[in-house]
Amino acid sequence: MNGTRIRITPRRRSAECVTLSAVRAAGERICAGEAGVHVPVPAGDSAVAVLARAVNAVQQQRDDDRRRLRDVAARAFRAQESERARLAHELQEETAQTLSSLLFRLRAARRQADPAVRDAALDSVRALLSETADAVRGFARHLLPPALNDAGLAAALRGYAASLSESSGVRIVLACGDVSGLLSREGELALYRVVQEALANAVRHAAPSCIGVEVAACGGAVCARVADDGAGFDLAAREAADACLGLFGMRERALYAGGSATIQSVPGRGTLVVVQIPVQRADEGERWPTILPRPVDARG
Repeated sequence: MNGTRIRITPRRRSAECVTLSAVRAAGERICAGEAGVHVPVPAGDSAVAVLARAVNAVQQQRDDDRRRLRDVAARAFRAQESERARLAHELQEETAQTLSSLLFRLRAARRQADPAVRDAALDSVRALLSETADAVRGFARHLLPPALNDAGLAAALRGYAASLSESSGVRIVLACGDVSGLLSREGELALYRVVQEALANAVRHAAPSCIGVEVAACGGAVCARVADDGAGFDLAAREAADACLGLFGMRERALYAGGSATIQSVPGRGTLVVVQIPVQRADEGERWPTILPRPVDARG
């Protein structure tokens, strides 16, 4: 049927004009940020029908993205509030109670007529005050580790692993390759936070006997693997119950740095967290000192 012309009837031309007008109106509404815009699609595979389907597909994608962003924002808000509640609990249960105890001991010391007894009471207050100051400094280091700025990623991870191992009694084995200078400060902080969260979750919930941490350059990224031999859990069930804000936080931290974090876990067989942050070198003036790579048993 070569050379055969397709006759466009007035009705068909009128329908296509109506559709083009609808596409134009939909485009204006989409540009204005309106959600749920839909263009009627004429029958057949005409250019107008293809255009209408494309507009609907773009709008559907935008609506899906909006829903995902709302979900992410809601979960991030819950994670933030959960972290604030945890910090408030630690401040109230530890620091605030200790300070109240210090005030009580100071009042008691002032009432002592015997200088020797008073001096002994003041020495006790001084010791407790020193312990409180150390606890506050540790609290601040947990929030923003100075070693990350002063000595780099490897040293910060070694310090945190050693501290956590000492306080929990869990053996943590850390092997860190030479990754100094490969990441921006934001990238290093994101990777550090994900590893920190993975270690803390394992110690807090999995009762492991040993946790292994490996950090190395892999292609165009810096990769970290945190594997424990603890209790494990059903990841799908946790996510369905919306009870995995810590896991969600790890993914979000990696995503903000342009990377990714994956979690694999089997009940009774431990958990594996893998994070990848793409290489994005810091400016020469911001590069941190080189840390020589060496495998470390965090408990010495």
